[in-house]
Amino acid sequence: MTTFITNTIRSALTASVILAGFAATVDAAELRKKQSRGHQQAIGGLTTGTSKGGTGNFPDLIVFASNAITNGLPGTGFCGAWNGGNPSLNIVVGNVGNVQAGQSQLSVQFSNGSIDNVNVPALNSGQNAVINVPIPGSAWTAPFHGHVQFDITANSTNVVPEGNLSNNTESSICIGPAT
Repeated sequence: MTTFITNTIRSALTASVILAGFAATVDAAELRKKQSRGHQQAIGGLTTGTSKGGTGNFPDLIVFASNAITNGLPGTGFCGAWNGGNPSLNIVVGNVGNVQAGQSQLSVQFSNGSIDNVNVPALNSGQNAVINVPIPGSAWTAPFHGHVQFDITANSTNVVPEGNLSNNTESSICIGPAT
């Protein structure tokens, strides 16, 4: 009986180690993906420095989701809570460059063609701002079980001279709940 229990515990520990290794591999792959896009997202803030493709002392504005889970459901990624049928996007604009970025504009273009432009305050190096953008009802493919696609662009009017413009745009999707 003791041998059976010992072997069961060994099997459980082996499975835990394998699963932990898989999770670490997935996490490392996601980090490499974010770094290759020219930025690194960190819990509680941003990692600053000259971004990939950038040169010298410039600001570098990026957009990223306010929630790390990005499955498109309400409350994940860029998608805010369903909020009784009045959902919005929660967008983080960050400056990963070496110097302050002046006031700029964020553009959200929805798949139905509607565009929303929002002012973004000046951001010091390493600083970020959370921007809330309502999703227009006309952008949804259906009232329930529908979805909305969108492109988000930081510094959309190019008023801030950046060292790297290739990391300013993110695309995503939000899925409406089944009600």
